[in-house]
Formats: sequence, structure tokens, C-alpha cells
Amino acid sequence: MLSSGVWLQTSLLLLTLLSKPPTSTTAGGRLSIISSISPTSTGEFYMNDDVRESIRQWRAKAQSDWTTVEILSDSKLCPTETVCFHCQQFVEKLLKAALTLYGVEAPKTHDLRRLIQLAEPYLPELSRLVDSSDALTVHGVETRYPGDMPQVTLAEMNELVESSKEFGKILIPKLKG
Repeated sequence: MLSSGVWLQTSLLLLTLLSKPPTSTTAGGRLSIISSISPTSTGEFYMNDDVRESIRQWRAKAQSDWTTVEILSDSKLCPTETVCFHCQQFVEKLLKAALTLYGVEAPKTHDLRRLIQLAEPYLPELSRLVDSSDALTVHGVETRYPGDMPQVTLAEMNELVESSKEFGKILIPKLKG
């Protein structure tokens, strides 16, 4: 049996740990520390070269997806499902870059809602885009496989392109530098 003093100290320690967003979570949801990112005295984050390079690579892959969206959506024979897939991929990669920036290990998932939940402690403005993220996940992932999903219309595709731009407006400025 713990003495009341030890119990109180343990409880206070647990409350302190649980009241702060984790610096990182593993794919299984367990906490892990990423020592390569730490806040400076001004509240900015210092990144070592490996973290900076990882973010650069996520951004480059996101840019490649966005370039594909721009080229294909201007085509007279626009493959709407392919454009939607690349919209989802663009947002997914930006979210994973942001998670890396804030020291959260990005899980291997295409579920944008899950990625937003992990990023919200650092980017609360993402919460207004949760519904858009669900549409992007459905149209970006499920349309890649045969099934009963109907053809994506140009109007639906354009809506997802606009949603992707909204994510970009929030995330890209955070990832500069």
C-alpha cells in the first residue's frame, strides 16, 4: 500500500504528464520522445537536420501531388477519381509534415481525420476542416479500388480541390523554412 504522500506525488506527476499534449505518439498510441525537436526560449521549435530534411521531403511529395492535381484538373478529359486521390495525398503529406514539425510521429494511415486529431493540439484551426477531411479520405482512398462507389462528378472534384486548398493555406505557411 502506498503512503498518502507517495500516492499524492504519483498522482500529481500523472496529472502533469496527462495535461500536456504528447511530444510524440507511436503508431500504437504510446508516448515516445523525439529529442531532435525542442522548443526554444521564444516558443519556436528547433529542428535538427534530420527533422528538417524529413519535413522537406514531405513537402516535396505534397507539391508533386498538387502539381498532378493542377495539371489533370485542367485537362478536357479530366480523370476525376485520380484528381481526388492526389488531393487526399496532398493533404495527407502536409499533415504528416506538420506532425513531424511538432514532434509527433506520423502514423501510417490515410485517415485524414486521425491525422487532424493528432495535429489539433498544435493547429486548432484544422478542426473546422474535419468534414472536408472525411470527404477527401472517402474520395481519395475508396475510389482507388473497384466497388460500388459512383463516378466522381466534376462538381464533387472541384469541391475537394477547394478543400485541399484550405488545408494548404493553413499548413504550408507553418512548414516554410
